[in-house]
Amino acid sequence: MPTKFTFPKSEKLTHKKDIEALFRGKEAVFVYPFKIPFQPNSTELETEPNDIKNPKTLISVPKKNFKKAVDRNRIKRQIREIYRLEKSNWLESLPNPPANLAIIFVGKQMEEFAFMEKRLKKALRKLAESLK
Repeated sequence: MPTKFTFPKSEKLTHKKDIEALFRGKEAVFVYPFKIPFQPNSTELETEPNDIKNPKTLISVPKKNFKKAVDRNRIKRQIREIYRLEKSNWLESLPNPPANLAIIFVGKQMEEFAFMEKRLKKALRKLAESLK
């Protein structure tokens, strides 16, 4: 069965209570320019538990660092693309994936796609190590 490189709406973190619970937690991984707070699967969730294989993901770029929506949207598109392509490889390496996670771009300037790809892959590897 071929691997599907998708990022459907069902895998996007949208419930306000789950987002608040995610940011209340203390667990996070930082690899410049990304901060990835996560919520392990064992934690009680406010809403129904999602599919164990696919964590719900939130992608954020702060308005404080990028005033123009065009810039924020471009960075978010790039992050979504990198995550979409890397997700299946990353999830295969995890025995117990997180329930929820957020990918926050904390850099102060726009970066090259290749640099962002390398750093996000490194952050996801670091997250996998912290979950084992």
